[in-house]
Amino acid sequence: MSKLSRYLNLHLSGEVVTEASILKRYATDNGPVEILPEMVVYPRSTNDIRKLLKFVSQLAEKGHKIPVSSRGYGKNAVGSAVGNGIILAFAPHFNKILEYGEKQKLVRVQPGLGMNNLTNALSLFGTQVRGTSGDIEGTIGGWLAHSNQTKTVSSVDKLEVVLSNGDILQTERVSKRELGRIKGRQGFVSDIYRAVETLLEENEAIVSKLDSRDSSGYSSLASVRARDGSIDLTPLFLGSDGTLGIISEVILKTEYYNSSTSAVAGAFKSVSQARDVLDEIAKIQGLEVELYDSSLVSSVKLIGKKLEIASDGSTLLVAYVRDMNTRAQAKKNKKLLKIMTKYKASVSSTDDFEHSELVEVKTINYLAGTSVNGFTALNILDGAFVPLERFDDFSRGITELEQKLHIDIPLSGYPLENLWTIHPRVNLSTVGGKQVIFKLMDQYASLVVKCGGHLASANSEGRIQSLITAKHQTQEEKELYKKLKMIFDPHGILNADVKQQTDLKALVKQLRTNYSADDPRI
Repeated sequence: MSKLSRYLNLHLSGEVVTEASILKRYATDNGPVEILPEMVVYPRSTNDIRKLLKFVSQLAEKGHKIPVSSRGYGKNAVGSAVGNGIILAFAPHFNKILEYGEKQKLVRVQPGLGMNNLTNALSLFGTQVRGTSGDIEGTIGGWLAHSNQTKTVSSVDKLEVVLSNGDILQTERVSKRELGRIKGRQGFVSDIYRAVETLLEENEAIVSKLDSRDSSGYSSLASVRARDGSIDLTPLFLGSDGTLGIISEVILKTEYYNSSTSAVAGAFKSVSQARDVLDEIAKIQGLEVELYDSSLVSSVKLIGKKLEIASDGSTLLVAYVRDMNTRAQAKKNKKLLKIMTKYKASVSSTDDFEHSELVEVKTINYLAGTSVNGFTALNILDGAFVPLERFDDFSRGITELEQKLHIDIPLSGYPLENLWTIHPRVNLSTVGGKQVIFKLMDQYASLVVKCGGHLASANSEGRIQSLITAKHQTQEEKELYKKLKMIFDPHGILNADVKQQTDLKALVKQLRTNYSADDPRI
């Protein structure tokens, strides 16, 4: 054990570990990048996080920089939960529900709490986190740090964030009058408010053009200031991958929901046939729709999973109905059945999804990443935004990429949310396999942009996608994001190299050849 780790163990209530087997375990997340950390810290309190960052910040001032990366279950696939310095692992201890206000429908939790655990606890009150179906993978902190979608932002009431120097910032909407008081005080928090307001004023034209559907960089800066001049820093930390501060507590909004979910699934002969149905389905309010193309369904069958609804490897379209009114839910089911039957789909429906054969559909995305004959479906290109009206061009472009690069590129997505994921199957144990994946990333990003979309939308770009997303940012946007990062993290210690343009040679060396997307991590 190093002198540094011994010193930290003396001053933190949590544990600091440097054993080789533990470091190896935390060197990878759910993606293909492997970076060995110097140590792993298991915090037990917010004070542990504060002490750690204060100490690391003081070292950085003296020229000794140790990056700090936050981690939940390690479900991240784009290299956001790994780093070569200190891994701050929240899941083992920092995983409690601290308070639930049934009247206000607010729940206060720690970031290491698993979303499934929270969902199960809230079900006792007939509620769930606002805007979600409650089945999000990973921890609360991981979900918030990796997503700045509108529904994620709307689910957060307040955040408690430990800043890079160890100070605490509690986010809320600050009125113009209160902002004046904060700016008149001393300290890092006041410095941040002053600098952010100045940044917004000096770059108003650039900020106004930022697209909230683009999760690369810090596009959520456009949501910070309201028309009345008030400021709320909450959106900045969502989707920031722990590069601006470390979330230590969060208050989430909850809402009542119907625990009974019904589903209607249709198997279509082609993606284009399934596409024709979507315009009619989109007219029905309150649906969650998933699409799995025939290539993806067939790849799952290769490992022995039998899907009755798509036994012939058809393209699969599944519509989930979650309605508080049981009668309204039944009415929507009937309408969905009628629409899919009209388009000659092989249709299956259930009033109780959780106890039906259709529940197997939920395993498709998970099982698709299983290695088969040395080829693994990489899950590093998920959640791109492409408008549904451009789907035909998008789908043709993917087919052309398959032919050009000689690889299979199965497709899945949430059509009504305009979010799409590809699952390219490559062999990373070969030089050619690595070359193909980087060519694909570059050309796929260009296709997405050409179709009016963004590569990183459902989730932030992390370490891997930043190699590509930076190419599609203007120079003004890049400079704006660098200035914002400097405001919150002047020494560059928070998740270094994430959400910044990655060096290609360094990233190639970090790719592990034995990667499998079904490899469980914590």
